[in-house]
Amino acid sequence: MNKVLTGVCIGLIIAVAYLFVKVNSLGASAGKEEIELPGAKTPPKESQPETPKGNTPTGKIAYVNIDKLNDASLEIKELKRESDMAQRAIEASLESLNKRYQEEVESYQNSQKAGIIPESELLNKEKKIVQIQKEAQQKQIQRDELADNLAMRSAALQKKLQETVNRWNNGRFDYVFTYSETVPTIIYGNATMDVTEEIIAEMNTDYTKLKGERLNPKTK
Repeated sequence: MNKVLTGVCIGLIIAVAYLFVKVNSLGASAGKEEIELPGAKTPPKESQPETPKGNTPTGKIAYVNIDKLNDASLEIKELKRESDMAQRAIEASLESLNKRYQEEVESYQNSQKAGIIPESELLNKEKKIVQIQKEAQQKQIQRDELADNLAMRSAALQKKLQETVNRWNNGRFDYVFTYSETVPTIIYGNATMDVTEEIIAEMNTDYTKLKGERLNPKTK
């Protein structure tokens, strides 16, 4: 029995030695190549998620003055002009409708008290009052839609600003903050780090180009 065990041990030692020599020789020729032993199944390699790549840190921080941007951006100025005109038109219509409503209600009440006009004319006055109310409700809906549209376009402008800054930055700064004198989240900022004018120029160039393409679409 001991002789059998001894023979088995010697055989294992020889096998291990052979594998050691074999592995070393393959490792020297293939570098870091993995060795697949006979009969062994290679486990499937798990796909590793790609690590997000950023720019090499620069240690620099810049800021954009939102107040200046709002005053100088062509797109923002046009948005303000359009929304102000629409708002004034709606308010003027509501004011006119309110005046007409009061006049019609007063006329209806006086006619009803006097009791000298036929019932059909009173019904016509009632219809006029109801019609004015419907028009006023429609104007209220338009005002709400205008506010919703303004909010959507403002969100789109915010996204466009971020895209513009990302494209323009191109690794120059690690962070670009926004600053407003009405909400001074930054107490002090070095004027040399104020990149507002450059961002305004970039956005205005993009908007002018886009507006030109809208006015003169290329025929395909």
